[in-house]
Amino acid sequence: MADWNRPFYKLIRRLDGMLDRLGAMLIPRGLWRSNHPLEIKLFRGYGHRSSVQIIGRVLLYKKPIILGKISPWQQFRSTFDLFNSREIIGATVRIHIADYTFDLVTDKEGYFDLSADWDETIFPEDQVELKIRATLIHSPYGKYEGVEAQTSCYLHTVSQQVGLITDIDDTILKTGVTSRFKWRAVYATFFEDLTERKSIPYSAEFVNKLSQQGPVFYVSNSPWNIYPFLHAFLEKNGFHDGPILLRDLGIPQNIADRRPHKIRTISKILNLYPTMPFILLGDSGEKDAYYFREIDKLFPGRIQQILIRKVPGSTVRNPDAGIIYFDSYKEMNSWWEKRN
Repeated sequence: MADWNRPFYKLIRRLDGMLDRLGAMLIPRGLWRSNHPLEIKLFRGYGHRSSVQIIGRVLLYKKPIILGKISPWQQFRSTFDLFNSREIIGATVRIHIADYTFDLVTDKEGYFDLSADWDETIFPEDQVELKIRATLIHSPYGKYEGVEAQTSCYLHTVSQQVGLITDIDDTILKTGVTSRFKWRAVYATFFEDLTERKSIPYSAEFVNKLSQQGPVFYVSNSPWNIYPFLHAFLEKNGFHDGPILLRDLGIPQNIADRRPHKIRTISKILNLYPTMPFILLGDSGEKDAYYFREIDKLFPGRIQQILIRKVPGSTVRNPDAGIIYFDSYKEMNSWWEKRN
């Protein structure tokens, strides 16, 4: 997936904003207030025995997207529907975790973000997953009674040896982000079934080897809108299960925090697991090497290794001696086996 700050994607943002305003004018607000069903999008969380992180969104309900072999036109319509979402501002969501409840209010893009802390003794030391339930208890528009969603939350222990934080686009999934004007990435996003696309050879094998020593986090500049496609892609291609942490296509949830999404998100992970070292995996198609260097400066001694896949057609400028640049995952699998 390409950089969502680039001109093409800025145009998508503007078009989406125009559609939102047009919809607000054409659809009677009374219909929204009384008859239109709503839904909660709840994404897989992560944490440890005494703290969890959960992100979700409240939207006007739309039919589930089509996953599987469909025509390019059907794929375009399905993907466009994901981007053309109608967020609900000011809705109240109640999160249920064990015996705890947390009430959150959605922001200007319909998101809610929970950082919860509690006494770690309520969970067994060997518990690796929590069940999360979200209930919509109030909304200024639409039918919210009985609207619920469920997901799970990974619980990782500090005793694990090393964690992996990996990019997705052109790191483990070929997107064509280096093509002229990003046309290949744009076409793949809107017209190709992401769940049918193949991973970069041997990338799943490499990720899964590293997962034997600790958790895996998938951090991408792709928008939350395509979360269902990325989750299905990772599952179908046999990647180790882990949180998928994406970015908001519209107004940032925290306008005051102007750090790039990857630096902000990776920093949050490292702060949550203060004693766990990490390996960072990215590619040369975008700015991963720069982001990872910045993380290494912010968290000295925490980054065990930075790995950058050399994307065909891209140029590695000012290579850092402390970064391993590689052409294929075959060589990285051999490197990991020798190292361990």
